[in-house]
Amino acid sequence: MKYMRIPQYVEVTVWHKLGDHPEVEKLDVSRFDVSDTELCTCLKKLNGETCGRPMSEHGFLSTSESDGKSNIVCPGDFIVEYDSGYIRVEMPDAFSKQWIMVQ
Repeated sequence: MKYMRIPQYVEVTVWHKLGDHPEVEKLDVSRFDVSDTELCTCLKKLNGETCGRPMSEHGFLSTSESDGKSNIVCPGDFIVEYDSGYIRVEMPDAFSKQWIMVQ
């Protein structure tokens, strides 16, 4: 059997820096055993590539499902807010495969 996702509308913010979204906090690099100047080591990048930016330019999004590195926010990531209140981080490639902009 095949299924299709039920259409739903979400609010989206493209995150580039602290202050772009109120739920994204400064990343505490000491939690991940990296320095502020070390380049991105996010394990969430599915294709093995990272954003290449210093960790000091990253944020962190706390959610009920926080498991650490999956909620590190890289510059250019999408913050997706569902009507239910659930918020998640999506990489640009994954986001563009699932969502289209509506007016």
